[in-house]
Amino acid sequence: MHRLEAGDWEPAGYMLAIGEPFRMEMKIDPWIAYLLARCDGTKITAEIFAALKDEEVIQADTPLPDFIGVIRALISGGFLTAG
Repeated sequence: MHRLEAGDWEPAGYMLAIGEPFRMEMKIDPWIAYLLARCDGTKITAEIFAALKDEEVIQADTPLPDFIGVIRALISGGFLTAG
């Protein structure tokens, strides 16, 4: 979603949507796009977590269990697959 700010279109919100096997939508924070781009099956969750911290996409003091909770929500919504 975008809104007009000072004459330019600026991002105002982010949403994921899938149509199968069930229609699902989820509002997300912008950093989730960085997370999803790294979930390509080549790294385990802990490696992705460390990389996002190193790149300052997420705060250095973010606890791993909180990050895993985000991963679980994305999997349960059908936006990521485990495996």
